[in-house]
Amino acid sequence: MRILTYAKEFLPVVGLLLIMSISNAQNNVGVGTNSPDASAALDVTANDKGVLVPRLSTIQINAIPNPATGLLVYDTNVGCFFFNSGTPGAPVWTNLCTGGIPGATGATGSTGPQGIAGVTGPTGANGVTGATGANGANGATGSTGPQGIAGVTGATGANGVTGATGPQGIAGVTGPTGANGVTGATGANGVTGATGPQGIAGITGPTGINGVTGATGPVGCGTNNQVIKSNGTAGVCSIITDNGQVGINTIAPTDMLHVVGNMHLTGSFEPANLPGSSGQILVSQGANVAPIWSNFAGYVQTFQYTTTANIQQIAAGVFSPLVLTGLSHTVNVPAGKTYKVFLTAFGTASKSNNAQDQAMVQYMVYQAGVLTNSFQRVTIQDEQSYFPQEPWSVSHTATLVGPTSVTFDIRGANVGAAGFPTGTVNLCQPTGFVGQGMMNIVVITE
Repeated sequence: MRILTYAKEFLPVVGLLLIMSISNAQNNVGVGTNSPDASAALDVTANDKGVLVPRLSTIQINAIPNPATGLLVYDTNVGCFFFNSGTPGAPVWTNLCTGGIPGATGATGSTGPQGIAGVTGPTGANGVTGATGANGANGATGSTGPQGIAGVTGATGANGVTGATGPQGIAGVTGPTGANGVTGATGANGVTGATGPQGIAGITGPTGINGVTGATGPVGCGTNNQVIKSNGTAGVCSIITDNGQVGINTIAPTDMLHVVGNMHLTGSFEPANLPGSSGQILVSQGANVAPIWSNFAGYVQTFQYTTTANIQQIAAGVFSPLVLTGLSHTVNVPAGKTYKVFLTAFGTASKSNNAQDQAMVQYMVYQAGVLTNSFQRVTIQDEQSYFPQEPWSVSHTATLVGPTSVTFDIRGANVGAAGFPTGTVNLCQPTGFVGQGMMNIVVITE
């Protein structure tokens, strides 16, 4: 639209120029002169007028499509003349006020001195921040326009005054303190034993004649630091050292209280004046440090058994397991507890008859009298020896939830299957290296 406007404005001028043309042979036009200079296509001569080129804003200049090299315009925003020193496809608008007129070599003219920076006015008070408006719909993305002309860099302004620190916010309300847990009930006192009958009073003897008062005798105990206590019939001396150590049934205590013998406690044991809670146990904190009450965190128990009897069986063609004496353990689980049981057993089986044949033996794990899926069959090969033998091993795991009491045991049987001639088999025989059996059991408690 701007280009059309310029075209309309210049049509009368073009017509005038055509009318005032001196001659077509010269191929130049003179305005205000009948003799245009031969080097100029257009020679404008006047004593009271100038040449007015198109006046455009910066945005309008940048929007000129494919501007010719050397195209001259006046930027109304900057207030200066610009010309395209680039190409139509890559225009470079050169500021004639600051960039100078390109010389023959294309060198840029020197930059003029920068003006004195004006005094920075006081910073105005910040206005009240308005409410954030709703986000508008995203508009269509426009095409990227050509790069605008770089403006003159202004002087750096002075730093504004730092605003005062705002007041601290109100502290949040402290949450309520949780309620104390319920104190456990005090256990009942034990029953007081009955008082024995009083003995018969003896006959009071006659009052004797007062004798001469003797000298004061020594203290009853002959050793320093001892005290006298009654044992019911006489005084007994006990040791208390100068540093406060007390010995019971010892004259050489090594601690504040040193008891030699059993100690019976009917009251509460309270280290650091703490009675502990139900189900807690005492845990050592190291030498010279009082133990503490702690929740029971579980532990591992291990047990090991070895057979102590020679268990033999002659197969009768039926499955008849026998308990391997000694390879048995009972696990007791209290209420509210869960135990993990890991069991392994191993040994050797042998034949005691002189027949040169084979035998089949099966070893099994029983839990609470019930056969588990943990078993193994071994074949005693015909080795043409008097005591052929074969190793065996079984393993089993179980999870027990209390309250319960479960017995685990190992059993064996001379299977006597078809194709295996029967004969006497030593399931366990702890003599030498023949037929021994052993069971290991690990119990992990909570």
